Amino acid sequence: MVFDLLPSLRPCAKHATVCVRVSRRWEYRGGTDDGPIGLVDLVLIDQKAEIPRPEVETKAPLILEGGVYMISRFKVSNAKFGYRLVLGEFMIEFTCYTRIEPMREDISDFPEYTYHLTSLADLPARVGDTRSFIDVIGTLVEVSEVRTVHLPNKPAPTLTRDIVLMGLSNTDMKVTLWGHRASDFTIHDVYNAEDPRHVVVLLVGCLMKSFQGQDYLSANTTCRWYFNPTIPEAEPFYSKLQHQRIEIRHVDAPAAEQAQPQPLATPETMFLTDLESIDPYDFPLGSHVPLAFFVCTCL
Repeated sequence: MVFDLLPSLRPCAKHATVCVRVSRRWEYRGGTDDGPIGLVDLVLIDQKAEIPRPEVETKAPLILEGGVYMISRFKVSNAKFGYRLVLGEFMIEFTCYTRIEPMREDISDFPEYTYHLTSLADLPARVGDTRSFIDVIGTLVEVSEVRTVHLPNKPAPTLTRDIVLMGLSNTDMKVTLWGHRASDFTIHDVYNAEDPRHVVVLLVGCLMKSFQGQDYLSANTTCRWYFNPTIPEAEPFYSKLQHQRIEIRHVDAPAAEQAQPQPLATPETMFLTDLESIDPYDFPLGSHVPLAFFVCTCL
């Protein structure tokens, strides 16, 4: 069967059929990462796809990360303006008519990874930039233990872990993993402390942020990592480090770095009669009248 190529897809395409590998798959559950599934995002080699909320229940279980599928009867839309994971102008959007069929024969000519690398030295210029996610590569030199923090803007505590990557020019960058990304990160299968060797990490799907003057990469649900990947950009690391002992530091995060929960202000309950008695001229210039919540009873 002849398939359409992803770069050829345009919004006017109505009868295209593609054969793709699902490079990444994640569920968006809102800002707290523990709510109901809002949508499911996919990175297809080499394009982004999205399963909107109405189709999540029926379509999402049919797609597994790493699988190869034949997909037809989909909608081609313009890519979103912000938080892009790939550089393509368009994205595939599943509808109630979309058909998904796993490919039974072995197809080995798909790339294993999809990425667009940014140098560690160039990351400070990307602080606060949410137009697209950031992919980096570096040698792993430090891993902290998982800890629980309660951020002021979050209703519940969350897990976090810090790692540090170093580039070829010895530029390093802290990466903060959040939630399941923090608990899932382990190097037990790729690193032996008794015979320390380099661990090169391809890290994809991050955002660059800054806190109290320190720049760092933030890695949440969209993030994935690949240890010692077989890609051309990793070869300079392997050539430089092949005869070196690279020990990965294991550290505990200082307790002072853990954000403390902030108590919520108790709202003042007032009735209409109370509000009517407030004279705004009794409050000095620049002060605020207490926020009031009132109860009305209609008969």
